[in-house]
Amino acid sequence: MRVTVFNGSPLASGNTSALSSVLMAKLVERGAVVEEIMLFQKNLLGCNHCNRCRTGDLPMRCSIPDDMIHLYNKFLDSDLLIFASPIYMWNLTPCTLAFITRLHSLCRNPEGHNLMKGRNVALALTMGDETDVAKHAVGAISEFCEYFLINLRGELSVPFADRGKILAGECDGDADAFLDRILGQS
Repeated sequence: MRVTVFNGSPLASGNTSALSSVLMAKLVERGAVVEEIMLFQKNLLGCNHCNRCRTGDLPMRCSIPDDMIHLYNKFLDSDLLIFASPIYMWNLTPCTLAFITRLHSLCRNPEGHNLMKGRNVALALTMGDETDVAKHAVGAISEFCEYFLINLRGELSVPFADRGKILAGECDGDADAFLDRILGQS
């Protein structure tokens, strides 16, 4: 199984990156081939709604000449995609949202030509507050997945996230249960 973690944290050594590293190690133990892409380190703009991906001009690809052009293949070649992000102001980080909005170019019609249909996605979220602050973000991703016929396999939310505690194993039980759910082993 090929898993790509799209990490939208601006901090390479923050809470989300700690959670991501724990999940990746556990995935490797389960036999997965795992890659992490740090979205904040990419030149990545949000969709500008030019609609060129909808025309014969640039079918199923985006006109913005940035790093997203290379990320489409990572998305399409993966069996499972994990969107990892801290929750900032009740939402995913701006680079995570930019990445997700740009995926829209992979679909002309959700029920017709749709390269996202049937993809498996999961969320790994950290926050400095209770999990309720992630409701908006989780709801938006849930609707995104429903609309584009993507399988939202599950979510792992770590409230009051602390890098040291995550790396010390305090989230291991929740991480294992999350992986069981998203890998279909429970």
